[in-house]
Amino acid sequence: MLSKSLHACLLLVPLAGCVEGDRALNDGKCPAGETCSDGTPKGLEFHGADRTGSTLELGVPWTAIGGIQTITIVDVDTEQRLALPWRAELSGALAVDSENQAASQVVVAGVAEDEAMLRIVDPATGALYDRHPITAKPIVSMAAVSGNELVLGGRPIAWLAGRDIDAGIALQGRLGEHLVDERLEVALADGGAASLERTAWDRVVVRGVAAAGTVGLTVSAGTVRDQRVEATVVDGIDAVVDGVDLSGAPTVGSTLFHCFEARLGEQAVLGVAWTFTAEGAATSELSSPAPNCAARQFDAPGQLTITASAGGQSVVRTIDIAPAPRSRTVAPAARAADRGSPGDRAAAAAAITASGADTSR
Repeated sequence: MLSKSLHACLLLVPLAGCVEGDRALNDGKCPAGETCSDGTPKGLEFHGADRTGSTLELGVPWTAIGGIQTITIVDVDTEQRLALPWRAELSGALAVDSENQAASQVVVAGVAEDEAMLRIVDPATGALYDRHPITAKPIVSMAAVSGNELVLGGRPIAWLAGRDIDAGIALQGRLGEHLVDERLEVALADGGAASLERTAWDRVVVRGVAAAGTVGLTVSAGTVRDQRVEATVVDGIDAVVDGVDLSGAPTVGSTLFHCFEARLGEQAVLGVAWTFTAEGAATSELSSPAPNCAARQFDAPGQLTITASAGGQSVVRTIDIAPAPRSRTVAPAARAADRGSPGDRAAAAAAITASGADTSR
């Protein structure tokens, strides 16, 4: 069963998720049955751990049973980390592991499978600054996922031999959701010339893998110890195809963010070197957060051709860019109409119609 606040979060922001506490979700209103502090009139945001390869955040990620997660507390009113003295209150399925007042961070530990309410309060009075539901779940599987490329989900992945293996370690729950245990341990399971570098709590780079095959990792997290996780390595690709498209409407001033995938059969192959060329309508190149994604701003209307190439393969994408939408100018009479009585609004509307102004809103 979803908590009321998380359910409201999903209704309000179904794609981006939300990190707001109960007060922040309700314009600072104090939840029923609580006594709230005036020190945080707009409530708090609760930011959990980032997860490699996970692009959808629904509040604070679930914490693995037997694991920990660091939650950073932000004052919505100041848009800064909470500067007031505070205390974290939590019981049941999760427990407070430690607090860092200077960094405005609380570390929580997963104890049992369930949801609990994390309350941040004034330590002197016990008055509520804000609260947020958090959940603990068991790890049922582990997998190596893409560390720096954006690829479609549900497809087997592999890495290209001779290139670094940049991989996330996904701690998965029953529904495939990524759980958090920042005490995760990972090491190379097999001997050889490969080396491993830890770049985030759930991300590693393996170097020195020259041949196709598998690379084994030994992973411990939550209550799961010494689990073998394998990364598949292949020696080439046979196609480049369209992938994730996060572009908006192709109009002047909007942004192209289109990703491509290297494939070997049904596998998405990671680690290949990408090049992108653009011809036709004028664009400006933007910095892309993923090496397999082209990012450009549309500067002029017309037709744009993007060619994505990797490993001797390529694919062409053609985009028709429309002119920028006309800005909607609201006449002074219309602005006055918004503030007037029904009679005032009718009179203003009649004046606008008579003048031939655009009344679309």
